[in-house]
Amino acid sequence: MEKRAIIIAATSGIGKQLAINLLQDAWVVGVAGRREAELMALRENFGADKVKIAVMDVT
Repeated sequence: MEKRAIIIAATSGIGKQLAINLLQDAWVVGVAGRREAELMALRENFGADKVKIAVMDVT
């Protein structure tokens, strides 16, 4: 069974590093944040099958 996680604020800081760590450990990760370019960079580095993105601002 695949391990899955959703991370809010994944475009920088702790959120981004957590996403990278999980992706390196073969998790499928849903990432959300305000900066689409940062989310797309994660997808390009780890693959669309492993990174699902949502652009949003939770404020």
